[in-house]
Amino acid sequence: MDVTREMSTDADFRAVLSELKNTIPSCHFLAIDGEFTGLLVGDKINAYDSPAKQFSKMRQESMEYLLIEFGLCVFHYNKEKNSFTHRGYNFYVFPRQFSQRSYDPQFRCSSSSLSFLISHGFDFNKLFKDGIHYTTDSQMEPLRANLEEKQKLRNIKSLLQTESIPIPDIHVPLIEDICHRDRIEKFLPIKEPKELQLDQYNGYIRKLLYQEVGKRFPHAYLETRTASDGNRTMFVMRSDGDENRKKLEDDKIDREINEVEEATGFCEVINLISLSRKLVVGHNMMLDLCHILHQFCDTLPFEYKRLLDTKYMASAPPLKDYISSSNLNKLYEILAKDPFSIPSADAENEYVGYSNDISKSKLHEAGYDAYITGLCFLGMANYLDCANRDHVFHVSFLKDWKTNDLVKLFSPFGSVQVCWLNDTSAYVALNRHDQAKLVQKTLTQSDSYTVIQYSIYQRHESSCQCGRTYGKAVLACINMTKSLTQLVVSSPTTTNLRKRRSLELQQSETHEKQLIALKKRSRSSGESSYSKRSIDPIPEEEEGEEEAIASTQYNEQHRTKASPPYGLTAKHRGA
Repeated sequence: MDVTREMSTDADFRAVLSELKNTIPSCHFLAIDGEFTGLLVGDKINAYDSPAKQFSKMRQESMEYLLIEFGLCVFHYNKEKNSFTHRGYNFYVFPRQFSQRSYDPQFRCSSSSLSFLISHGFDFNKLFKDGIHYTTDSQMEPLRANLEEKQKLRNIKSLLQTESIPIPDIHVPLIEDICHRDRIEKFLPIKEPKELQLDQYNGYIRKLLYQEVGKRFPHAYLETRTASDGNRTMFVMRSDGDENRKKLEDDKIDREINEVEEATGFCEVINLISLSRKLVVGHNMMLDLCHILHQFCDTLPFEYKRLLDTKYMASAPPLKDYISSSNLNKLYEILAKDPFSIPSADAENEYVGYSNDISKSKLHEAGYDAYITGLCFLGMANYLDCANRDHVFHVSFLKDWKTNDLVKLFSPFGSVQVCWLNDTSAYVALNRHDQAKLVQKTLTQSDSYTVIQYSIYQRHESSCQCGRTYGKAVLACINMTKSLTQLVVSSPTTTNLRKRRSLELQQSETHEKQLIALKKRSRSSGESSYSKRSIDPIPEEEEGEEEAIASTQYNEQHRTKASPPYGLTAKHRGA
């Protein structure tokens, strides 16, 4: 959604700013992008520059150019639906001189950069005419001081008796025309319109009008404002009595104060982002960051704790082994395929978002690029957060087992890495990942050990409140939970409830018998029973095969379950 200074065919900046005051504090992360009138000048950045040197070159050589389009995408996560939504904004940003005595911004352009923007549909007419203005805090200080001085002088003049200025003969016809012929004299007796806008005149003519209108029309009130075209224009209003005139003067003061405060403009958006302390994601964002801080802030901070660059993220281990190009649109195409997946992030409504069908016509529109950057971040974050653990198994065993016993157990499948949890359990990771399915088929449980897939064990540990950690007890709990979830109750009748309760009791009795038998075997097992242990594959007709099939089916049913957002399942990332 394009956002400009005033309501036109685009969104009005003030309305969007009010909206952002609610959406930014509640979001999960932000994505940004910018378009500029030029890039680097002077010494170019080279591959051997340190990050500090790169920053120094950008700050010294590139800040004469302007950021003229700012893209912002606000991402929200819905925990219940396990999905993202977004609101996308494309701000046209252009500076202006606030008053004749204020700073007149100047900037540099690169013909190649402007040609590039034109080739991608950038609307320079919209930028120059309706671009959102901005004033930093340091630039606001003299504006506020000038306004305060101006209002003090106005109060002093109202108390002093000043001599009238003779009207030069050359200006008499103009003054008479404004005061009498079809203008102020005819405006005052009628009720509508509430004010009369005069033509634009220079400061000397305006001074003569203040003098003559005040003499001839006691019930007329004159005020000079900055019109929509930026020029100073006089307005005439009706003033019935001292009380009404005082109100008009107070309104004028309020209007002048608001006009100065609104000069902050787009800087308010940057302030909102800064105060929210949300994660800000960008792609190759160093230049964007330098321009944002230079144009809309006063000082450059030394630390950036909540910024993340997707270009760097894609170029660093472990992602770089799977990503052949960090170009934004190529990166999106790569992340849309295995082994990555990009979650959906639909627009919250049709007016404030984009479609994730990558559009060449929208590329290099700052708002759209910010949206694609946010999706790329989600794709990479999900991959890092959901690392493949199919080759890792939770193993429960007798208390006298050593690491060498675990190595021997898994020796038919190659070398392993063992991570001990306690005296009777450990995680075992296969170095040959392709042997994982064979382990699932051949190693499940015996009198001495139980093998459960890492994902199944983790799911049980995080979702079940039974407190069981030993392998056979965990498998029994998983199988009982699976049976209960397969029950289909057609209606909450007494018969159905009685059947369900009966089945639960049967499952519970079976489970208790299994635990008793397990304890007996554990007490009776010793060096002799351990020495008889065989690591040969378990035949299909053995009792343990049913549990192995059940655990494998359970894993397959849940493997494709959508992952929560970045950072929410990082508990076992280091395993």
